[in-house]
Amino acid sequence: MKQFEEKIETLFNYIHEYGVQNVSFDYKQNPENFTEDQRKEFTRWIHKGFRLGQDLILKELIEIEKTLKTKNQELKEYKRKKNKDLQLKTSHEISKLKYQDLILRNFADFIVWQVCRNQYYIVRRLSSGSRNRPSLLN
Repeated sequence: MKQFEEKIETLFNYIHEYGVQNVSFDYKQNPENFTEDQRKEFTRWIHKGFRLGQDLILKELIEIEKTLKTKNQELKEYKRKKNKDLQLKTSHEISKLKYQDLILRNFADFIVWQVCRNQYYIVRRLSSGSRNRPSLLN
């Protein structure tokens, strides 16, 4: 879990701080006073942070889905063999993986929300309507 927390910190840095840390001007001034070039530079760095965050999210989600697939097969095997201890251990591992998946997908949702500038009607058009999240392995 410690490794996952470190990855989440890195992800948060990409999504939240990357643009602010890399601009060549004082971003703390009033954004209305930014020149057009400063706005473009700021947006470019923010979007680069979003891309880096998306790459990290995708890499981690694919790894989690592969591990989940393996763990679910192991759980079926343990149930068939009626091994309660390993069933419990594997179920706990599956729960942790699902929790990590949920956190990463919420970060991805945050990026979409920011890119769409909090415009609910745009986000609603992007929605597939399905409550289930698609697998990235297919």
